[in-house]
Amino acid sequence: MNSQKNKKGFIRIFLLVTICSCLWLVNGCGGFGKKTGEKRKYPNPVTSQMQMVFDQADQTFREKRYDAAEMQYLNYVEQFPYNALSDQAQFRRGQIRLIRDDYNAAVLLFEGIIKKTPDPQMESRARVKAGISHYALNQFESALLHFKKINANYLLEFDRLSIAPLALKLLEKSSSLEDKAYYHAVLLDTYQGKDFSTLKKQYGDNLPELENVKQFLEAWARQVVAISQVDSRLEDYNASVSSPYVLYKLGQSYLIAKKNKEAKKYLSQVVNQHPQSTLASLAQDAIKNIKTKGDSKVKRYRVGVILPMTGKYQSYGESAWQGIQCAAGQQPGCTGAQNLELILKDDAGEPAKAIAAVEELVNQHDVIAIIGPMSSASAMAAASKAQELGVVMLSLAQKEGIPQVGDHIYRFSLTPDQQVKSLLNSLVQKKKQKLIAILHPKSNYGQVFANKLKTAAPRYNIEVVAMSGYQNPKDAVDAIRDLKLKVSKTSKQAPMGFEAIFIPDSYLSVLYLLPQMQMLGMDQLTLVGTNAWNDARLGTHSKGLLKNGLFLDMYFIGAKDPIVKNFNQSFRTAFQKEPSTLSAMGYDITLFVARALSKNPVKGRDGFISSLQAIKNFKGVAGLRAFGADREAILAPFMLTVEGENIVEYESSQ
Repeated sequence: MNSQKNKKGFIRIFLLVTICSCLWLVNGCGGFGKKTGEKRKYPNPVTSQMQMVFDQADQTFREKRYDAAEMQYLNYVEQFPYNALSDQAQFRRGQIRLIRDDYNAAVLLFEGIIKKTPDPQMESRARVKAGISHYALNQFESALLHFKKINANYLLEFDRLSIAPLALKLLEKSSSLEDKAYYHAVLLDTYQGKDFSTLKKQYGDNLPELENVKQFLEAWARQVVAISQVDSRLEDYNASVSSPYVLYKLGQSYLIAKKNKEAKKYLSQVVNQHPQSTLASLAQDAIKNIKTKGDSKVKRYRVGVILPMTGKYQSYGESAWQGIQCAAGQQPGCTGAQNLELILKDDAGEPAKAIAAVEELVNQHDVIAIIGPMSSASAMAAASKAQELGVVMLSLAQKEGIPQVGDHIYRFSLTPDQQVKSLLNSLVQKKKQKLIAILHPKSNYGQVFANKLKTAAPRYNIEVVAMSGYQNPKDAVDAIRDLKLKVSKTSKQAPMGFEAIFIPDSYLSVLYLLPQMQMLGMDQLTLVGTNAWNDARLGTHSKGLLKNGLFLDMYFIGAKDPIVKNFNQSFRTAFQKEPSTLSAMGYDITLFVARALSKNPVKGRDGFISSLQAIKNFKGVAGLRAFGADREAILAPFMLTVEGENIVEYESSQ
């Protein structure tokens, strides 16, 4: 009786989660693929007609008219050739069946998706629902089989906190810790930063207690087993709070398999990344007894990393850290530098913590250089301390003026100055245009860029003939018209008095501006923008109105450069998602440091400065080439434009 009651309790929670995930899909809070950003290779593209038909079905679903919605989704699947929205339509049909408790039909729909979809995120989310459906039908082995094939990296909170407790429920009779470890790691990472009592109210009392999860992982990590017995998903799992347990387990398991290189890699990460962990000292003891091939040939240098791994900037810090790990070969799938020992410190984006991190890295770990911090306030505070202690710091912050702190301080970022110079140079060299107007938002961002371009333009023999600002991009007609009124002369080459318009604003603002510019006959002009334009939605939503765009970014995921392609592939293999610009920056600066350390035997920190400044021909995935005498990064950003619905490199579109 109690077992049946518990089962019904599980089903009620899953039904609630199913409804929540339906709303997530309908409201577009991320959408399929948004979690990882991977491109899905479907055999057919989604046309505007397909999108319109699908949106109509979504509207019906939103109104909770499920019978009509299911028919519309079915009609979509039958009417159009297989594409990304076909999977979403079938997924929604399956969710409707779950809402109706029609579990047999739900199983058929979700397993149909699993067999056909090329999208790994869709596959994992479909396995969640298929497993829940099998569980409701008392088909427990089938349910567990689906759960064992789920990749939690692709799941959002409501799916993670659904399948993990249920999988553990189904594994209650198993005495093997290895069967249960993956789900405990998923739970611990999903609990991070959340109030546990609130989670229990939302997902039910079936959630294992936080302390019990930690105790399980501690015991599991210390139990040494053959690597073949460890859940293979843990090697590619994007662990956060569970990271020291997972890394230590993998290290010890590789150690008994006599794969010393892999063992040392994982155990070193426990020591360097989680020095406060209860497992750090054990990992350090194990490392002392490991000898790996090539240990005597490659000199390893300690390099500190300061990033916000907690707090409001956590997601940015994690992105950069993943790129850094990839560059140092610390993730399966990434082949990187072998001469670095990375020591990570979390500053949470707070200056005081950044200063303390610099002191600890220098005084306790004797690092030869520091990568980071990332936030402006932390970077300025850390720079002063690094200069005082005589250690090279390579900041990733956007704030200008950081290198002026002292001769040990470098910065790698795409600054407004660098963007303006690259845009003006391309306007002259690629477009052969010399008359420009500036249309800017009356924000600090817009005014900074507008003033910098106006100041720099004469050095490129470019004339700024008009300048106008707007408060709201949705209602900027008067500001756009004002540009025409401010022009004193026109010509055959420039009938409006200017050939290009610089718009330093976000891609979303540009989308609002385009129809207004078309109405005033300005859509044929060259529209010039900053890296804030580089978003795929600029291409898909501009509907052909952006005919002559020119903008830039330091990293472009669609670049044809083999170096970028190789990085993208390695990163996807390592982390099951697309790299961000911050990931690319972390990757570049780490490889740059590794090259400087490998050129000549570096003796002390001053010797490292000489090696750093000697590199002049580096080719990074995020445009890094060298550092100038001012210790600012010398970059070669990607020049971009819109072709059809896609953002492409400007040169390749010509």
